Amino acid sequence: FETPKIEIGKLLPYSFVIQFRFKLAQPYISKDETDFYIIDNPVRKDKVFGLPFVAPNSWKGSLRAAARRRSESPDILVRLFGTDKDDQANLKPEDFQAGRLYFFPTFFIKKSLEIINPHDRKRRVGKNPILIESVPAGASGVFTLLYLPFNPQVSKTTLPQQLKEDLTLVAQALHAMLCEYGFGAKTSSGFGLAHDTVQTKTGYIEVNKPDSVVITLPEPQPPTEPENIKKVRVAFPNEDFTLKPKEWRDKLRASSSQMDTYKNAREELRTYEPAQKKFQQDLEEYEAQKNMPPPATTYRPFTSLSNLKEVAKQLTDKDATNE
Repeated sequence: FETPKIEIGKLLPYSFVIQFRFKLAQPYISKDETDFYIIDNPVRKDKVFGLPFVAPNSWKGSLRAAARRRSESPDILVRLFGTDKDDQANLKPEDFQAGRLYFFPTFFIKKSLEIINPHDRKRRVGKNPILIESVPAGASGVFTLLYLPFNPQVSKTTLPQQLKEDLTLVAQALHAMLCEYGFGAKTSSGFGLAHDTVQTKTGYIEVNKPDSVVITLPEPQPPTEPENIKKVRVAFPNEDFTLKPKEWRDKLRASSSQMDTYKNAREELRTYEPAQKKFQQDLEEYEAQKNMPPPATTYRPFTSLSNLKEVAKQLTDKDATNE
């Protein structure tokens, strides 16, 4: 759960994932939902393991705020993050739109305490120091972001341009959020900043190339067995339909009506057997496709959040997604 593994090749065309391990340059502070704790300002923790973490909705809010400072296009912001709560009052429920970005939690394994000492403005001396639990500077965590262009109304010719706009803005907003504005609480005081450099061999962007998506065959359905064949096989389980009707009647001492059923079954067998063979062929192709490896994707590593912006630009060039 710390480092999610996403098989991007099995997802929609033009999907991408960004993942990297970052190190805090300044402590991270957040507000926990615990009612009773040893101090009044605990950092937010996972309820199962008790580890400090950044929840997906916290990442979304921080990145949205950074993206607003980098782009004035409401269309791109809604496309990435969905309909803003402030705008929902003016829209019908059917006009609400989900965003294309999906965030994963980031876990830390270290905790620390920060002391904030508010000063009296007249006397200019501290009064009543406040303890705040935090994740200390130097702690590291894994950031994972998934982009899914799920909107069925968007044409395939529009998606490459949208990918270019969206990936460019996401890369810029990530750098701004982590290295300039910060994330979490008290960012105006300098908390929640990260180093520009990501840990070695952890940073990458992976894009699902549109020409690598396998067209999934429908699961084949067996042909329906004709009634006359079914009746003969119920009465004579080992019947192979090789004898002519009169020979079959004399050998098995069958009645006239049974011979007529047998005769009709032999006629139906001429179309039923080829349908069975085709079903077996289609089934083999279907099973072979199910066992195929995932399609190839475009993979690019990066070493810093500044480098991420350059890599994003390379990937959104005209020929980058068709390598």
